[in-house]
Amino acid sequence: MPLPNNPQFPKFSILFILLTTTGIVCAQKEINTPLSILDKDQELLERAQNYIEEEHPDREKAFTIGHDVLKRTTSENNKILAHKVLVSYHYYKYATDSALFYAKKAVQLIGNKQDTLSLKSLSYFYLTLSNASRDKNLLNDCKKWALKGIETAQKSEDHWALDKLTISLASSYRRLGDVHTAIELLESILEEKENADLYESIALCYMDIENYAQALFYHKKALDYYYSIDHKRSIAIALLNIGAVYLEMKKGDDALPYLNKSLRIAREYNYPLIVLNNLINIGEVYQNKKEFKKAKKMYTDVLAISKESGYLRQQIYVYQNLKDIALEEKEYKEALGYTEKKNQLQDSINTLQKDKEIAKLEVEYETLKKEKEITVLKKNQEFKVLEIERQQSQKSILTYAFILILIPLIGLLFLYYQKLKNQNLLNKNQKEIGEQKIDALIRDQELKLIRTSISVQNKERKRIAQELHDRIGGNLAAIKLQFSSVKEGSENLDVIYKQLDDTYKQVRILSHDLIPEKFKHSNFTYLLKEYMGNIGKAGKLDVNIVTYQGHKINEIDPLFHNELFSVFQELITNTMKHANASNVAIQIDLIGDSICIIYEDNGKGYDTSVATHGIGVSNMKNRIQNLSGTMDIDSQLGRGTIFNIELPIPLTIS
Repeated sequence: MPLPNNPQFPKFSILFILLTTTGIVCAQKEINTPLSILDKDQELLERAQNYIEEEHPDREKAFTIGHDVLKRTTSENNKILAHKVLVSYHYYKYATDSALFYAKKAVQLIGNKQDTLSLKSLSYFYLTLSNASRDKNLLNDCKKWALKGIETAQKSEDHWALDKLTISLASSYRRLGDVHTAIELLESILEEKENADLYESIALCYMDIENYAQALFYHKKALDYYYSIDHKRSIAIALLNIGAVYLEMKKGDDALPYLNKSLRIAREYNYPLIVLNNLINIGEVYQNKKEFKKAKKMYTDVLAISKESGYLRQQIYVYQNLKDIALEEKEYKEALGYTEKKNQLQDSINTLQKDKEIAKLEVEYETLKKEKEITVLKKNQEFKVLEIERQQSQKSILTYAFILILIPLIGLLFLYYQKLKNQNLLNKNQKEIGEQKIDALIRDQELKLIRTSISVQNKERKRIAQELHDRIGGNLAAIKLQFSSVKEGSENLDVIYKQLDDTYKQVRILSHDLIPEKFKHSNFTYLLKEYMGNIGKAGKLDVNIVTYQGHKINEIDPLFHNELFSVFQELITNTMKHANASNVAIQIDLIGDSICIIYEDNGKGYDTSVATHGIGVSNMKNRIQNLSGTMDIDSQLGRGTIFNIELPIPLTIS
């Protein structure tokens, strides 16, 4: 797609310099971002940047992420990173004006910061400004931004950005017609390193001086590299540039396969500027082959896209080609119209450059005016500062006075609180002591009742013993004397028999007197549970009694029940007096010809190897021995006490 040989255009077709465009996106990972991933916003921005760099299917989300974070973040670092995402996104989408807008805002945000990370970010934004200005054919701006970027990159020793900016500067020299200076710049880098962007730039320079063989060599070398990393955008650019070289060599048939392949990739992955320039080149192929209808169709599509996207250079070039076609078709009126449109666009570009210079002067004037206003404001501000300091001093004095009053008040409140706390603690302790005294009185009363019960029983036994001695003993003694006289005669037998019968009746009456009325009319286990329950309630003891074959236990001789009941009375008395227990468990089992009893409390226990048994335990042992039974005591300090008792079932009780 050769351009007309005039000073406004290069000779060849629009081999738009997308090499640095490719470099910006491909080499994002080489830039050390000045932001640490400290929060969710930073993570989102890093992810969005990766979407753009890796040509991710979700790269459209990068725009949304960048805008959302920019709206809500208060972090200066996050704002700069959000601008970087938006700049990359818009430049990637060839929305050049938007890329310029966000890049300039980012430069203002960074300001005069001189730390390494800020300088590296600044180099990146200068690179974008240079490339975007070149794409809009603002070549002086392209050169200006490249030089600023090179100065910044040298300060931070950012070699990646330095190479990219040097390539962009060389591109501006080439586009301004100074091809030899551009080649010198590029070869100075090529001596130290080689990369695909460098190959593309040198190829374009060789194309300018019509060394097409060298141009094809470097373009194809770059294409091989892009295929190896499978970077679709760069592949599309390299194919476009190779097609343009063949077009410049008047080999349209060789150019078309490369251009069509590049166009397919650009449309599939939505690269609008690559689509635009492929259409221009293909249109020029048809124009050279005199297939004007096809050529005009391509140029019409180009105008529609470039007007929408604001690409002035492409519009100028297309109007020039349409004018040439109109002249060939002898449509002079159309040719004149195309010429006027081209001149209007060229004037717009020149006016834009002039407007920028005027705007710059206006900014300088406004800056001087603002400086004077700032001086006045500073003086006013100084007065305000003094007034604020005076007010702050008054506030400080009031604050200190308030604190001086507040501290003693807090001390008094603290002392009062401590007093209340101690009083509450004292009341609580007195309440506990009172409860303990009441418990002790109740236990003493219960023990007195138990002792009274035992005393009554002992008196009854004493009375029975006297009865045995005085009545039955006397009868037996008389019977004995009577037997001694039997030897002398049998007439005393009737008297002896009568005395024996009388003695038997007295023994029967006495035995009935020994059995309490409650054992005569109620079952043993029920009475034991009732007794233990009453004692437990009075002494705050939880008494649990379990029996096995209780109905058979109830059928045993009442005299045996009476003795066994006395054993349980001694046991419960011992627990309440010494154990300080809260729970008693009693198991009574009838197994074979024996009754097995386990009596267990959860009291304080005692050391059986040291402690001596009192009267109560001795009485229990005596009663059990009288019933031909055994008793074992198992106790340890802090574990409670267990009494194991085993008694044979009596056939009769005498």
